[in-house]
Amino acid sequence: MTRARILVLASALLLLASVTEPALATDSIPLPGNTTIRAPVTSYFGLRFKQVVRQGYDVSCGAAALATLLKYYYGMDVGEKQIIEEIFANSTDEQKQKINAYGFSMLELKHYGESLGFVGGGFKLDSVEKLAKLRVPALTLITVRGYKHFVVLKGLYRGQVYIADPAFGNRSRPLERFATEWDGVILVLVSDKFTGRNDFSADGSLRAPADGVLPLIDRYARPITRSPTEF
Repeated sequence: MTRARILVLASALLLLASVTEPALATDSIPLPGNTTIRAPVTSYFGLRFKQVVRQGYDVSCGAAALATLLKYYYGMDVGEKQIIEEIFANSTDEQKQKINAYGFSMLELKHYGESLGFVGGGFKLDSVEKLAKLRVPALTLITVRGYKHFVVLKGLYRGQVYIADPAFGNRSRPLERFATEWDGVILVLVSDKFTGRNDFSADGSLRAPADGVLPLIDRYARPITRSPTEF
């Protein structure tokens, strides 16, 4: 193998490592005067899942999406595993079988949020453009490869819908494309005890007090009322 080919291969391996490794601790930056500083470096993988709880199981997207909302928007110390265990602890054997087969329902996630002191509301938007009226992130279901999948809806900004996806990380979808993947139902959780963080939203402005959010949403959406077994 020639020296040139060795250098090309080494460069390719370094590039691959930077993509596949979750994070790199530090890197040296040369400065004038023959000195260096050590600075933290975040890989592409780390950036993609910044402020996103990655789902650990095939059917745990709902728990991971809820953990993402609670941890990174409301600043609560809660994880996917805790949510799964606590919902299971309060479920019947029949409910547990359904969860194992299909994952969590939006109703179960709503009840869990309410157990923490949040006010939960399910809403149906009749137009994807009305996402621009939301003032807080929300949980929602989209269709991915024929399957229903929970994500956190962070907001609509300049024609792009921004989501925190527990399977694929932070991503955006053109408004028209998102409309074909989405059924229009959202779950909103608000509380006077917790203040949302602006840096979690799509444009740095999705924050509103709890007493103003649900009435605001009611102007543009209608509440969902379903049977106790579904949401």
